Amino acid sequence: ECSNYTEIKSKYTSFCTHLWGISLPDDRSSLEHIEFTVYFDDDEEYIWTRLQRENINGTVKRIDKNHAQFSADLYDSSELKIWIRTFIGRLEHFSFSNPEFEKQIENDIKELYGIYQN
Repeated sequence: ECSNYTEIKSKYTSFCTHLWGISLPDDRSSLEHIEFTVYFDDDEEYIWTRLQRENINGTVKRIDKNHAQFSADLYDSSELKIWIRTFIGRLEHFSFSNPEFEKQIENDIKELYGIYQN
């Protein structure tokens, strides 16, 4: 029997609200903020649906008919790298509190533009 089960469960539940996958950084004292805006055409409503469906512990909101914003506060923002890459051609704005992660995304975008502009 666990005498403080309720306390442990409460901490666990709170902890899980800041996870995207399974990565647990050594330092869990601070959260990393992620925010990006995605553009989609009138006939691409599936992008909005996809953002809602694939969202894990973040917030997705519709800004207008053709824009949606995703934001989250997570322990390890790098877990979203592959997912965010799938929106590269649609990203209109992004901001990450982890400067190394933001630089990685910027470099990915530059590399893709370099490939497709040649």
